[in-house]
Amino acid sequence: MSLQQILYVDLERRRVRRERLSPEDYRAVGGASLGVALLQRCLHAGPAPPHEAESPWILSIGPLTGTPFSKSAQAVVTHISPLTGGINDSVITHPLALTMAGTHTAAMVLSGRSEASTWLHLSDGGVKFEDASQLWGMEVGPAARLLEEAAGGPGLVAGPAAEHGVPYASLGSPRHSAGRGGAGAALAAMNIKGLAGPARSPHQPPRPLNRQAAQHSTRGEKAVRRLRLLNERHALPTRNFRERSFSRVEELISDLSSRGKPPDLPYEAIFAFGPMLGVAQASIIRRAVAACDRLGLDVVSAGGTIAWALEAAEADLLKMPLPPSADSIEQLLECVARRDASVELLSLGSREGSRRLGPPADQWAMHVRGLELPGYDPRALPSMALGYAIGSRGACHVRSGAYEPDLQDPLIEPPQAQDLAYRAATYEDRATLLDSLILSRSTRGNLGDPFEAAARLLAEVGDHDLADPEALRETTRKVASDRRRINRLRGWTGAGDRLPGRLLEQDCGVSTHLSSAGLRSWVSAYYRLRGWSAAGDPA
Repeated sequence: MSLQQILYVDLERRRVRRERLSPEDYRAVGGASLGVALLQRCLHAGPAPPHEAESPWILSIGPLTGTPFSKSAQAVVTHISPLTGGINDSVITHPLALTMAGTHTAAMVLSGRSEASTWLHLSDGGVKFEDASQLWGMEVGPAARLLEEAAGGPGLVAGPAAEHGVPYASLGSPRHSAGRGGAGAALAAMNIKGLAGPARSPHQPPRPLNRQAAQHSTRGEKAVRRLRLLNERHALPTRNFRERSFSRVEELISDLSSRGKPPDLPYEAIFAFGPMLGVAQASIIRRAVAACDRLGLDVVSAGGTIAWALEAAEADLLKMPLPPSADSIEQLLECVARRDASVELLSLGSREGSRRLGPPADQWAMHVRGLELPGYDPRALPSMALGYAIGSRGACHVRSGAYEPDLQDPLIEPPQAQDLAYRAATYEDRATLLDSLILSRSTRGNLGDPFEAAARLLAEVGDHDLADPEALRETTRKVASDRRRINRLRGWTGAGDRLPGRLLEQDCGVSTHLSSAGLRSWVSAYYRLRGWSAAGDPA
């Protein structure tokens, strides 16, 4: 067992203590499942559920971090989301994971709020509290580079959006970010600008899990394939989900591609500022994504919120430049990140912004529990529709992954509730397993039975006590219920397991099996499969 301890950091008192990993925490495997276990324990420790700004912020790694089976250094950030009010756990690729692995630290738990603006310097001896007053206000890139100079390894920082309390502010570095759910905003609320530690290398170079895994496409190639496939299936959300395919998709792909090379952006970023806004110009998308990266904004929530605002502007309920241009989008995101009064509603996200603007704009906010929908239209993807509705952090495609079976092996029509429930739960559990080990999601299709494969990998790295496929299945099932319990503690109820009305009422002229009554039956089947009550409460 290489991961042996948990680091507890009291920001208010500036105290650090180490605790040896308990047998219970060890059985949680690591990564996402360990983060859930630690968050649940912290929330139940006090007399009442804390507010978001008072809740713990947890960075955890998995037993495969730094081993030859993990091709990139990844960690999971777990906290209460300032955007949704429920649990948020996001995977981030960052060398800080190797820094933690080098000191045998499975997780770092931050609690309280620092009186002064601070950044945390990780070292073999623990954590040092460093002055961040000169860093406050800096964009992500410059701040991360200064932390790297000081600590000897890349920094992980909150940008201006997080400092100004934008609830969907991300956490990141110039190359990577934990985007969804406001990981950066939660950290900045603790008066912490970022974290950094000395760079470390894996003990051995990475190697593929099997022969098929040795070859993989670039993210740009994947983005092009996904754009075309979703467009063909009428599953590419366009103009704030008012359409299900984008007539200018080939024009968009051509403009994004340079000299025959695929675009240098992931699908989610292209979708958020392309089809979602009805935009086919590469310059607009690139400027918008670059602005989000340097300001620390989640691209999916930023794009979804702007799409909602554009629809409100078309109805003369908001003032916004129409149609969007590269300059106007960049300027808008600058104002959003700094909470300019003129765009305050956009800085709050589509749910809260629409609440404040009022009807009928609230009907156009495309979110589940406050988290804006990503680029997979649930009217064409029934398993994904259920995954969105019951998602532990709202509308999230990575926490579920249920779009994969919908695209690769569509169910015989009409889909049966029990079949959809099985798919949604199965792919949710697989995602939890991968994010607990931690393994890249790109390996998902290369593992065969992921629980059998995980057991073999754990045995090979020396964690023989965890190398039981059925025990791993039970652990991931427990995580699903524990996430639900945390959200229940935060006031979530089964009544919120739903989708925006537009998706249930407007088929855009293309057949769909999605309806209000149908979705309710799917959700009930999922509850039964999980062993929860009819109201969606775990036993």
